[in-house]
Amino acid sequence: MRRVTAFAILGLLAFGALAQSGPNAQEDELSQWYVGGHVGLARVDDEFGASDDGEFIRIALGRRLGGTMATELEVGTGTVEFDDGTDLDQHHVSLNVLLINRSAQWNPYFLVGVGAFKNEADTFSDTGAMVQIGAGGMWDLNGYGLMLRADVRYRYSDLDVESVDPGQWVAGVGLDFPFR
Repeated sequence: MRRVTAFAILGLLAFGALAQSGPNAQEDELSQWYVGGHVGLARVDDEFGASDDGEFIRIALGRRLGGTMATELEVGTGTVEFDDGTDLDQHHVSLNVLLINRSAQWNPYFLVGVGAFKNEADTFSDTGAMVQIGAGGMWDLNGYGLMLRADVRYRYSDLDVESVDPGQWVAGVGLDFPFR
C-alpha cells in the first residue's frame, strides 16, 4: 500500500508541475500561492458509539495553476468524543489536486487527495494511507484572490481499528489568503 501511495503522490506532483509549466501559466494573474485555514465537522457513523460528530481544523499551502487547477499540501487535526468519555484524536496530511470551473458568481471545484491518516487514543495509535474526494465552491471576496471556500469530502483510510469507521464525511469552511 505504501508503494501505491508513493506512486500516487509522485503522479500528482508531476501532473502539477506539467500544468504549471504551460506557456501562459506565469502570465496568468490567477496563478498564485495561497495559504488556507478551514474548520468543520467530520460525520462519524452512529454504530461506533460517538457522542457527537468530530470537529477539525486544517491548514493548506497551495498554488493556483492558471485559474482552472490548484495543488495543495494539507495538514489537519480533529477530535471525536465517544459515549464512554474517551477522545479519539485524528491527524492527516494529504496532497490535493483541485479542478476548478471558473464562473462569474462562484467557482465550483472537484478535489481528490492522497496522504496519511492517524488515529490516536489512550489505548492505541494507528497510522495508514488515506484518500479523499470532494466537491465545493470558492467565492472571491475582494478581487485580489482572497477566497471564501466551502466543501464536502469523503475520506477513507486503511486503518485497522474495529471501533472506528474507516470512511468519514467531512464538511468544512474557511478562507484562502493569496500571496506572491
